[in-house]
Amino acid sequence: MIISITGKYCSGKDTVADILKEKGFLHISLSDLIREEAAKRNMPATRENLILLGNELRKQFGAGVLAQRAVEGIRADKNYVITSIRNPGEVDVLKTKKDFVLVNIDVSLDIRWQRMQQRPNRPDALKTFEDFVRFEKEEAESSDPAHIQIDKVIGMADIVIDNCGSLEELKKKVNANMLSKL
Repeated sequence: MIISITGKYCSGKDTVADILKEKGFLHISLSDLIREEAAKRNMPATRENLILLGNELRKQFGAGVLAQRAVEGIRADKNYVITSIRNPGEVDVLKTKKDFVLVNIDVSLDIRWQRMQQRPNRPDALKTFEDFVRFEKEEAESSDPAHIQIDKVIGMADIVIDNCGSLEELKKKVNANMLSKL
């Protein structure tokens, strides 16, 4: 099974991946693939650089390039969680795989900003609420098929999980909404 996770900044995508890893899933992050590419190019892994690099890769190799790279080593006998799905082309690639499901992790803007402030040492952390809202708007509204189009991806989700509660509540929702499908 391939469970792919999308959601806006600080919605809990990696937290859901960690819950699934506890259940034996292998985790692949499309953002980590971009970070690896940035490292090869000696680029700092800032949010701006990662967005630009991801857009460049999609423009050069097609909108689904990151998902294509992610699935290259996937084995049919394993379960995977793939995070940071941000372009419809990535969903299209992943949909070709057996037992695919796309999950959107939904959280209010206020809670997500609070979470962003709790991780100030990450190179991709945003320092101001204005930057947070600006970057989110840019990711949501691009009409360029090579750019991030998070709202379109969210609209493609098979399952939506509200992550405005506690970690325990999230674990229950993951078990009820995703793992019950195994």
